[in-house]
Amino acid sequence: MDADVEKPEEEWTSDINKFSYAGSWGDSADDFGGGKYTTAQDGSADFTFEGSQALIYGTKAPEGALVNITVDGGEPQEVSLVSADKEGSTILFNTGSLGEGTHTISISKAADQNEKLLEISCAKVVRGTLEEKVEKVEKSKTVYTVSGVQPLLPAAVSAWTNMGNKVEKNVVWNLEGVDFTGNVTLEGTVPETSAKASVEVKVVTGNVQYFIDCNNPGSPEYTRVNSYAKLLNETPDQKLTNGTWGYLEEYGAYTGDKNDNYDTGWYAGQGQSISYVVPLKAGNYRVNLGFKEWWNQDRPMKVSVTAGDKTTELGTANTWKGGNPWSEEVYEFTCETEENVTFSVAADGGPDPVLSYLRIQNILDVQELKDALAGAAAIDRSLYPMEKLAVLDDLVKAGHPLLYQAGTSQKDVEQAALHIRTALADLNGSGETEETDLTSLRLAVAMAEKLEIQQNQNNCFTESSWAAAEEALNMAKAVLEKPDVSQEEVDLAFLKLITVCNLLENDTQKTGLLATIEGAEAVLADEESLAQYTEESVQAVRNALAEAKRVYTNEGMNQEEVNAAASKLMDAVTGLLLKREDSRLGILIQKAEAMLKNEAQYTPSTIEKLKTALEAAKAVVKNNQASEAEINKAYNELAAAMTSLVRKGNKTELKNALDMADNMLQEPGKYLGSSIAGLQGLTDEARKVYDDVEADAERIGEVLKGLINEILKARLMGDTDLNGVVDTNDSAELLKYNAELRPFTEEQELVADVNGDGTADSGDAAVILQYAAEKIVSF
Repeated sequence: MDADVEKPEEEWTSDINKFSYAGSWGDSADDFGGGKYTTAQDGSADFTFEGSQALIYGTKAPEGALVNITVDGGEPQEVSLVSADKEGSTILFNTGSLGEGTHTISISKAADQNEKLLEISCAKVVRGTLEEKVEKVEKSKTVYTVSGVQPLLPAAVSAWTNMGNKVEKNVVWNLEGVDFTGNVTLEGTVPETSAKASVEVKVVTGNVQYFIDCNNPGSPEYTRVNSYAKLLNETPDQKLTNGTWGYLEEYGAYTGDKNDNYDTGWYAGQGQSISYVVPLKAGNYRVNLGFKEWWNQDRPMKVSVTAGDKTTELGTANTWKGGNPWSEEVYEFTCETEENVTFSVAADGGPDPVLSYLRIQNILDVQELKDALAGAAAIDRSLYPMEKLAVLDDLVKAGHPLLYQAGTSQKDVEQAALHIRTALADLNGSGETEETDLTSLRLAVAMAEKLEIQQNQNNCFTESSWAAAEEALNMAKAVLEKPDVSQEEVDLAFLKLITVCNLLENDTQKTGLLATIEGAEAVLADEESLAQYTEESVQAVRNALAEAKRVYTNEGMNQEEVNAAASKLMDAVTGLLLKREDSRLGILIQKAEAMLKNEAQYTPSTIEKLKTALEAAKAVVKNNQASEAEINKAYNELAAAMTSLVRKGNKTELKNALDMADNMLQEPGKYLGSSIAGLQGLTDEARKVYDDVEADAERIGEVLKGLINEILKARLMGDTDLNGVVDTNDSAELLKYNAELRPFTEEQELVADVNGDGTADSGDAAVILQYAAEKIVSF
């Protein structure tokens, strides 16, 4: 029943299956259901129907209202119509089953909801029993790729049922005829439903390290690029300080439309150049500079780069290009050594220079990785076992982002390509000898490489413990590349790598030594198993254990001595294990049991998978009739579970950001409403991650960045100069604006209107002065 089907005013008319409205309502746009909407505090609606159940559809939006809904005069239910994005024709309320008859739904705004949106598009009436089915599929988040490469597409989508429940559904994407050489919106089929899924694919520039949006602290373009590239510049722009990056001097600020990265920027003073300093590693680079002509002049400029004592002219530029008053110029250069590099834009016989943005791209040879990813995308997945496909999928997920992330090195690209090619060869049984199984070692290397990325980005492990892991990782990689490698070498490399990764230290630097001591004591305590080892190897463990205990209890030992004792004991125990006549599976079981002593480091779900695989492996060992195939299967599944352990992320910074967001949301009147419109939604999302015991470092980091970016968008009412503080300067800026001595952006006009009369004028300036002088505590 459409929302514009209203009951006539005549009392004798029927109100069945009709809406009636009170207060001020307008007609909605077709894009949002073509129904009715109100922003008035006294706006309310009733819907009377005959049936057993009804569902009210309408709009949820950042400016959505909090409403009270009653059914048949019962207790009011509070319903929020707020969402991060504006979405029409979505379920607002479901009565549930009421029984056949005449029923009335009443909708009114909660207190203090003036100017908040209540929009109704239609109602659906159920007679009998409603069978739940998918009705609408949410558009998936935008995914990114580089030209010619299939992106990482979501395997599932979020969908809404006709009962208002949100569910996850698998999706099959239609890739026919799509070459991913340009932006495209893909359509997907959700099995067993008629609903269609969609996802937007953006083709981006590869390996952008810096995107600097000049004089645009709230840059949406920076936020978009940073979401996939993980840029090296943590903010859109900043002044140079020691050991960082940024602009060298103060320049004139042009503040235009922040959504257009050409329309904000710097302009130089007389005889002044505009210069930025950024740290770069040795390599080849491409830099894009954006310019715009704000004063209708011909503005020839020249661009140079300085590294060390050498300055190189990159070329010329102008704000005009092809008859348009904006331009982008592209230059390439080589950085011979790792150092700070200065980019400068100077006048070239004309007016002083301007600059809107810089984009610095690391030029890497990624063709082999592209080819490997194309090979992985082209396989017929129905021909291969799930275990091997899972290994390949993990490598693809790790390798694909290397095409566009800022921190990618040439070595990263080459290793990723090699691993994917090796996994593809392994699908068909090639790439290894008949008697050598490399599966577990490949999984361990993939796990360690993920830890390596975390260490490079966050330094999350102690230097000493990571050095041991890095050494073991390099040894494992060398074993994988070695022709005709023996199973003994593979197992030794696997055990060494999995051990040191398990002993990575986050805090105290003796944790690894203590874990090694406890593991050695457990081995020596098992007298029945001990009889199977040579006396020499057992004595070597006892000697190394005694030395390790001495080092552990001696507070005067330095880190080098602690590391040496741990390594010596670890080598002794590992050597002992490798000399047993026990099976490979038995050795792996002992290693898994040792890892479970540190289960608090890992997410519960991955620990449960390890425990399940461990119990299954123990059952196989106890079965004297177990076949070779069963033993190998148990070994590979246990190794996969060990290498799939996910370390828990540190949530301290997320907690700080959540506290800040909560403080802001408790005092929304202090801020421009539109600037914090999306803060509640992102705060709720971040809190879910904070409360999720399964959240890893990558997921925490992603939601943390999103929440911080949203916090940074907040604008204080009265802060006309947008510096984050309300003081007398803001009043002075507003008076200059009123005297037409300087322009204001639309955003500045909104924050200046502190008395809420719709105009930024001298009256607002007076109120701001009172606030700055602490004569009043709020606007």
